[in-house]
This record gives sequence, structure tokens and C-alpha cells, in this order.
Amino acid sequence: AIALHPDHVAARNNLALVFKQTGRMEEAAHQLAEARMREPGNPEIQINLADVLGHLGRHDEAEALARNAATLSPSSALIRSGYGVVLMNAGRLAEAMTEFAAAVKADPKDPTAPLHMATLLRRQDRLAAALTAADRAAALLSASGTADLLRGELLLALGRSDDAWEAFEKGAESSSGPVAALDAPLDPAALSGRLFRVLVLEPSSLLFAARLIPGLAAAGIEVEVICPPLLQRLASCIRGVAAVSAQQTIDLEALAADGAPLCSATDLPRLMRATPESGAGTGTIALPEEPVAAVARHLDGRDGPTVGLWWEGSGM
Repeated sequence: AIALHPDHVAARNNLALVFKQTGRMEEAAHQLAEARMREPGNPEIQINLADVLGHLGRHDEAEALARNAATLSPSSALIRSGYGVVLMNAGRLAEAMTEFAAAVKADPKDPTAPLHMATLLRRQDRLAAALTAADRAAALLSASGTADLLRGELLLALGRSDDAWEAFEKGAESSSGPVAALDAPLDPAALSGRLFRVLVLEPSSLLFAARLIPGLAAAGIEVEVICPPLLQRLASCIRGVAAVSAQQTIDLEALAADGAPLCSATDLPRLMRATPESGAGTGTIALPEEPVAAVARHLDGRDGPTVGLWWEGSGM
């Protein structure tokens, strides 16, 4: 479409969304910048570009764009919710919640803001409140796959395993992904010594999978993570991962052709029938030796306590 009509803003916006979903953030930013040059006053283009820039760590630019979009369209639930996502990704959680609340007020029937609220509250470890927000989003969505997967994670973390499995099953039924269905629960003995592929497209599902992959590896299963290049380094830090295949374009049909089992990371809790004891604890991430050694050298010989700091977002 763009080849036929280079000024087709909607086509560039849609192509950017496809690039974003496959982890090609620089290409997504380029398409949205081209679209913005053609329609500089379009708030939807601005909020989408702000979202992508936030993923690239360019938080100041992202916030300026998102704030301008919200100024242009203050009563749009889509824009206010998008502004909240930019703030959330920058670690400014209180301000993000204010924007999500404004989005809910602008359109109480829009499920997007409650879903983002649930994600934000989960980051703050306010699991019961996050579940309430996720329940609201699921009730508003006609196909609530994403909301039910989030509900499943929260229910699992709250110790409600049976309810969690039901939510995961419902989420799997609502999803129309091309990954072949596997029977739950998985039989680790039948997979021992075999290659098992886990498809990961976003960081949150990778971090949740980190809680479950060590269990697969302990059963003798060779786990390979398939992900966009953006997630390669993080995936390689997960204990139990035997190999990481970073692909710009993920061809599911080609992956399925060799017969190795393949599932999405979001489907692992359902397939493994995870419980709070087996899968809802802290993700097992092993930092590469080089940066750990650098920190150890820096602290060598110093007296007194060592303090570690953890923060939200990617800003310093």
C-alpha cells in the first residue's frame, strides 16, 4: 500500500504496529516518524510513536509527544491510556495511574485502561487490586484472551491455582494464535531428552516464563526460547534455557515443520499446571558473569554494607 501511495498515513501506522509486535522498534519508529511528517497534528500517530520511543529508552521524547497528544485530544480514552503507558514504562507509576483513571472516566466501557491498570498494580505487588482491574477488563472484552492470561498469573500468585488454570484455559480458547495446541498437563517424562521450544514476544511473558523454565530443564527437557532480537540477552540469562534463537521474522510454520513441541510463554502455566509452589515465585535470572565480575571488582576491599538498588523502567 505504501509503495502505491507513500503518503498513506494509516498504512504507515499499521506497518509500524506490525514492526512493534515483532520487536523491530527502530523500523516502527521510522514509519511513525514518516506518518507524523505527513500529519503533524494527528494525536494517534503521536501516541503510537511515543509508545515505540519509550520501548527504545527515549523517555524524554516519548513523554513530550504523549503529553502533546493528550493536549490535542484530552477526552480520548485511547490517547490518555497511551500517555499512561508511556509514563508507566518510564517508571512514573503514580502519574500513569492518573492517566489511566482519566481514560476510564472518558470511556467507562473501554477495556484498555483497566488492563493497563492491572499491569501497573501488579508491578507494585498490589495483586488483589490488580486482579479487580483485570476482572473488569475481561468483562469488557469480547475476546478476553490477554486479560484472562493476566488474571491467571495474578490468581496463581494469590494461591488460587484452580481458578488460575480456569482463567488460562479461557485465555487459550480466546486466542487465535497459530501455535499448535498442546494437551495440559504436559508430561515431562515424555519430553525428557527432547527439544521444547517456547515462543516469547514481549518482556512480561518472558519474565513469567522464567519461573517455569527451570522446572522443564530439571526434567531433562532441552528448552529453546524463540524471541525477537530485542529479548535475546534477557532470555539468555534465564536458568534452564539451553538455547536462544533471536529472529527478526518468526516463521511458525517452519518451526512446527521439524516436529519439536512449540508453545507460547503465556501458555506455559496452563500446560504445566503450575501452582504457587512450582511457578508463582521469583523468576530465576542469572546475570552474565562479565557484569557481575565488574561490580565485584569495584566493591573489592571496601568496608561496610553493600546496598543494591532496584527501579522501575529503563531510566537511570
